[in-house]
Amino acid sequence: MKHIIPGFIPLGGKTSFSAAIRQVLAYHNIYLSEEMIFGLSAGLTFFYTELKGSPYPVVSGKRMPREMAEEFSQNTGITLTPNTYSKSARAAEALKKTLLNNNPAIVFVDCAVLGYHGIPGQLHFGDYAVVPYGIDEEQGVVIISDRDEDGGEPVSLNPEVEPANRHIIDEEEFRRSRATRYLPFPVMHLMFTVNYHGFKPVLPAAIYESVYQVCRQMLSPEVITHGVKGIESYAARILRWIDYPAEQLRFSALNAYLAIHKSGGTGGGAFRKIYAGYLKEAAIITGQCCFHRASVALEEVAELWDDVGIDLQAIGQSGMRARIADASHKVSDIAQLEFRVFNKLKEELDL
Repeated sequence: MKHIIPGFIPLGGKTSFSAAIRQVLAYHNIYLSEEMIFGLSAGLTFFYTELKGSPYPVVSGKRMPREMAEEFSQNTGITLTPNTYSKSARAAEALKKTLLNNNPAIVFVDCAVLGYHGIPGQLHFGDYAVVPYGIDEEQGVVIISDRDEDGGEPVSLNPEVEPANRHIIDEEEFRRSRATRYLPFPVMHLMFTVNYHGFKPVLPAAIYESVYQVCRQMLSPEVITHGVKGIESYAARILRWIDYPAEQLRFSALNAYLAIHKSGGTGGGAFRKIYAGYLKEAAIITGQCCFHRASVALEEVAELWDDVGIDLQAIGQSGMRARIADASHKVSDIAQLEFRVFNKLKEELDL
């Protein structure tokens, strides 16, 4: 049996989950920018944690998928329903059903298992979304859309892998990528189905609420390693990396690099660039100048995050421990800048 969803057009993107949502909505003739999707999901945050059992510390500039989906649903009326499956066969059957119904779903995968990503096999990362839109059981392959496209930004760390509108994946490889349970982000067959029938136009009230939520996440987090406090914690804890064994240092640095740099699907600047784009759109819709000012400031912060990413890449690839202190100082400066950006934005919106 072979089936490709008719009329589905793969679209490139900046971050995996918001790009996947954009592609599915576009198939249903609902056109939102990726920036708007990420912003209405209140996707921006920061957290740093050292999970027991995880081979490296966890760094992220965005919320978890279920949290983003819930926020997005509240602000748009579009329901993103998470589904998990205990067995690979059940997960495959559920996906096949969505394909045959011509209703594309969003599937999470472990990048380290998908060979075309070019990520070291030990660097498991399951917080990554793609959109399968075709299957060929005779050939044993699944056709998926990632966040790359022909002639666009590469999705792979392997320079020999060209960006492409579609990726044809061995069915067994795809099954394994959906089934991993590795920390820090076990996939466990997570798939989101999309119900767009309740969609409502983007209203200023939804924008205000989503921005308030991000301000709360950054300024008043429930966990001390989240938000601005989390950035401060990261600046201090990264100094401990100097004593890491070579292998642990390599993977800790490369993981953090991918969590910050656009190569890992952040849109650049630890998701700050894409959120700055959302604030620009928010300024146009609401007429609020404070959104534009915050956008400009956040773009500058994103550049600093990119500098940190380059430091981390050098540490991961060459073991340059001397750059750990440089990265720590830069992250500490970023914490102060982000506090000013979000505190000022909150104060101006409260007026």
